[in-house]
Amino acid sequence: GDVPLPDEKEEEDNDSSSDHKVGGPIPDIRSYTHVIDAWSRQGGVKATQNAQKLLDSLIEISNYEQKGGVKKVKKKKNARRMKPNTIAYNLVIHAWAKSG
Repeated sequence: GDVPLPDEKEEEDNDSSSDHKVGGPIPDIRSYTHVIDAWSRQGGVKATQNAQKLLDSLIEISNYEQKGGVKKVKKKKNARRMKPNTIAYNLVIHAWAKSG
């Protein structure tokens, strides 16, 4: 599953790190981790696959950011906000372990 990556122009127009012009707050690693947690608690293979897809998307976004894809974000304090953390990895591992 492809995750749409932020448009550089959109990032330049957005001076606030907490409010997004189109859909409210910009999701960060915590919000993604909460969704991964919800999928992992759901149980079953399909829910686990969704948790895995979300983690894979985080990795893709993180790689994009590391390559300088979103230059303005790099200058901000929260530049690493999309790098998957240990919690996200552990939730997906746990989901696979209990999915059967």
